[in-house]
Amino acid sequence: MRPHSPPPTVAQNRPDRLPIPRVSVVLSVHNGEQYIRAAVDSVLDQTFEDFELLVVNDGSTDGTADVLLGFDDPRLCVFDQRNLGLTKSLNNAIRASRGKYIARLDADETAEPTRLARQVSYLDGHPDVGIVGSYCRNFRTDDGSTVVWTYPTDDADIRALLPYRNSFVHGAVMLRREAVVAAGMYDESFHYVQDYELWGRIAERYALHNLPEILVTRKITPQSLSERPDLLTPRIWAAVRAQLSVMRRLDHTPLAYLSLLRQVAAYVYHISRAMFRRRPRGAPPGR
Repeated sequence: MRPHSPPPTVAQNRPDRLPIPRVSVVLSVHNGEQYIRAAVDSVLDQTFEDFELLVVNDGSTDGTADVLLGFDDPRLCVFDQRNLGLTKSLNNAIRASRGKYIARLDADETAEPTRLARQVSYLDGHPDVGIVGSYCRNFRTDDGSTVVWTYPTDDADIRALLPYRNSFVHGAVMLRREAVVAAGMYDESFHYVQDYELWGRIAERYALHNLPEILVTRKITPQSLSERPDLLTPRIWAAVRAQLSVMRRLDHTPLAYLSLLRQVAAYVYHISRAMFRRRPRGAPPGR
């Protein structure tokens, strides 16, 4: 699907007198007033300073706009739009961005101070790599527990795993602009799991890598997509579509398709259990 053109406010909100940065950090936020300040601060405090931060206020109805107005940094460009969803918002921001590299971050995430420096250094030294990610710390706001996600680091290992599951944290990746453009940017028919599907298209032309260090922390809240039961079904089927797309590009073996069928069966089981738990006690099936 062809991405929508960015809204006119993008050009209006960015001072043209600023030099073209090496990195464009792209962030979309919808009703994220509680965490957006920490996310923006973590970018503005980077040791690598040659960047622009494009924040899309995606139709927020809370105090997100007021929080963003409180920043005074020429590297920050905020623009407002009606609520279009994450995928279209990211494509709009990428079209408006100018950096050689595009870094992602979500509104409920924070970047380690050396994140941009580490990823820029790696991409500069490896022109064949289109995506560089990292490990990720997950922090649950309800009980304060943390879990670290680790991933394969080398291209061969990532490619071996990618047809079976996503091998990057969306908010921890830095992308080579030319790789994103060559792949056609995000597919706007995906409302969820849009990153996984894009990785498969980039992998057709470029090498992949994860840095073996924690460069991003994710906050897991009751509002997180992964924690919302009402989004379970659409997220599951988007994941199946994305995985099938990646498999077609990277792995046509019967084992890969068998793995997908097993996952679909597991998804159907979990959806059925969730629907059963929501049905009032004693209600007949189908109600």
